[in-house]
Amino acid sequence: MSNPKRPIVLKFGGSSLGSPERIRAVARIIASYRKVRSQILVVVSAMGDTTDELIQLALKVSPYALSPKNRREMDMLLSAGERVSMALLSMSLSDLGLEAVSFTGSQSGILTDTLHGEARISQIRPIRIEESLNNEKVVIVAGFQGVSQEKEVTTLGRGGSDTSAVAMAVALGANEVNIYTDVDGVFTADPRLVPEAKKLSLIPWDIAIEAAQLGAQVLHPRCIELAWKNEMPIRVLSSFNSENSGTLVKGESQLSTELKNIEGPKVFTLAVQKNLMMVEKRGLSFADIGKLHKNLCSSGMKFTIWQHAVSTVNFVFENSLLSILEKLLVPDSKRDGLAQLSIVGVGLLQAPEIYAECLDSFQAAGLEIVRSGISTNSISVLCKESPAFDGLTRELHSKFIR
Repeated sequence: MSNPKRPIVLKFGGSSLGSPERIRAVARIIASYRKVRSQILVVVSAMGDTTDELIQLALKVSPYALSPKNRREMDMLLSAGERVSMALLSMSLSDLGLEAVSFTGSQSGILTDTLHGEARISQIRPIRIEESLNNEKVVIVAGFQGVSQEKEVTTLGRGGSDTSAVAMAVALGANEVNIYTDVDGVFTADPRLVPEAKKLSLIPWDIAIEAAQLGAQVLHPRCIELAWKNEMPIRVLSSFNSENSGTLVKGESQLSTELKNIEGPKVFTLAVQKNLMMVEKRGLSFADIGKLHKNLCSSGMKFTIWQHAVSTVNFVFENSLLSILEKLLVPDSKRDGLAQLSIVGVGLLQAPEIYAECLDSFQAAGLEIVRSGISTNSISVLCKESPAFDGLTRELHSKFIR
């Protein structure tokens, strides 16, 4: 049961704040919490597509805007998006008669390491926030950003506002984080691709992380990882549908009430990634592979690594990220136009029949399999993208989602 004496942490994504009308709607949602909560903290993303627009603006000014030498300036630029959101929302709350105050990441006491563009939170000192909450002001925090030990503005990478919200909830001792987005919760598949997909009332932290890493886009993996480490429940809600109870992300899969007294595998969701590319690099030592992996992670690039020989690795990532990868290595070969479907659940490694049926279905649909793999919580198949892919996704959803 949520404790009304503890702060409530709400997070609103860019789609929820995409226009003046949407900002006013969000202000009304926050005002409804004031009826039952005296301490409200809100974390905001940049409005709509602001972050992408700022990146494109930077590239028009300089073709080298995304190079390592400009990471500091990109952080200065991109952190402006959340500052716009927080100030406008504070004004809208004032119009509703609520006293609100907005803080940047640095003013909020969010301390990070020195890695521009993909910084990690090292500590939170919410002195000004706690003072304002104790005075019953609605506190609005710019997500996605903090300040390094060198007193430089840093950003946390894509999805960083979700991470900011969870970190703040942990620091303030909140009961849970309510993350508002443009969907009703976490579904058994992307409803745009699988119309019959069902909303999950509960999904465990470990399964949610696996799904996010494999293409589900509702929550960022770092946000879920932080919540899991600190046992902080997350509730995913829609800012467009106030009647929906959303999805609760909480607990580990083996402790989930949905799994008690059930022996055998359980599939929670299907995750899909499209427009993928695979590059191969040969002749690498294990030390080379480790260094390359570290450099790719530091670049903020999201990728999957497949190693099928002692000295050969394949990296799979979105086509648009090729220019970043090519700054770090010269591929021996590359292949684009790929898609990946992942079945995410519990006990899949002990369910070879699911893996076999999945591969049989790909072959029956005439899809060329490039790579496949299985782990305890997921089965992934990388294939050549074709019109049959979407139909196969719907077919596998009907087979495995009960």
